[in-house]
Amino acid sequence: MPEDYTGGPAIFIGCADGSRGHLNLPFNSHAYYITSSTDRIIIDAMSAVGKLGGARRFVTQFVNPVAPGDTVEITVSPELISGLSFTSDSNNLILSSVTETEVATGITYSEHLYSDEESKPVRAYVLTVAPGCGIFYTGTPEDGEVLLNKGGTVLEEMKAAAQNGKKVIAGVNADFFNISGDYLPRGLCIKEGKLLHGTGSRPWFGVTHDGTPVIGGAADYDKYADNLVTAVGGSNILLSGGGVSDVDLGASFGSTRHPRTAVGYRPDGTVVIIVVDGRQPSISNGASLADLASIFWELGCSDAVNLDGGGSSTFILAGGQGGYTVRNSPSDGRLRKIQNSLLVLLP
Repeated sequence: MPEDYTGGPAIFIGCADGSRGHLNLPFNSHAYYITSSTDRIIIDAMSAVGKLGGARRFVTQFVNPVAPGDTVEITVSPELISGLSFTSDSNNLILSSVTETEVATGITYSEHLYSDEESKPVRAYVLTVAPGCGIFYTGTPEDGEVLLNKGGTVLEEMKAAAQNGKKVIAGVNADFFNISGDYLPRGLCIKEGKLLHGTGSRPWFGVTHDGTPVIGGAADYDKYADNLVTAVGGSNILLSGGGVSDVDLGASFGSTRHPRTAVGYRPDGTVVIIVVDGRQPSISNGASLADLASIFWELGCSDAVNLDGGGSSTFILAGGQGGYTVRNSPSDGRLRKIQNSLLVLLP
């Protein structure tokens, strides 16, 4: 263990005992942490996959580029670095910069610029909502309850809700839908406590009447059905209870770097909404589901679910005097007509 070592400067890799990490932090079979203490650097994980990922991250972020025979001076901040490691499909995104703005009490908007293994940019747009500081609302075409053959852009759904007296602060696209047919959502849709569309076999994100965020699979719905005031459907539960759940490793949908939209939450109930741009090489190159899970993990989330992405991915903030700003760069070059959206309202 690092505290028992009495030699000079050293790097410790994988100090776990097999059931937990040396550091007193949440671990799972994919997680790693990097930190420092005096002249010791600790890369901790409880699995071989985690140790390999932590070592790769350390070399990429703190050592490269180095020529053979070079002497390297390494400085690692004691501030904790965390991440997830996967056997495939991860592009090992490293955070380059963050800009952050408080848009309302307890509601923060931030833009995160990452670089991948080939130094290509990946941009993520993040809304963080502290418990009790925002109301989550299902946006629908014309802010109505009729979904069949109805569609609207996120902006149109935000404006419709605002016209009905809702204090809309932000909005993203939500569920997958039948784009070439009747526009019905693929999964769960609950608006102000009313069930508009069932779960089918798909997972979902919802909020209970007391404001508690919940992510569940189709089999979990009955347990929460009478207590959900808002809910939208998704595809893959990325994180569940602090562990990696379903990132579709090896499958095209999971491994391809698409624009992505997703929502998750931290153990304290803080909700984190993320849109990642993609399909625009000079702006952003998209994310795999493994990348998306890693971003949520690094932002402190224990649970997260993937929503519709691709050309649907949209992130809009409401501004002053009734204005709206599209913060991301939708890959279609315009706002796509979608089925439902996840809106954040002021109390």
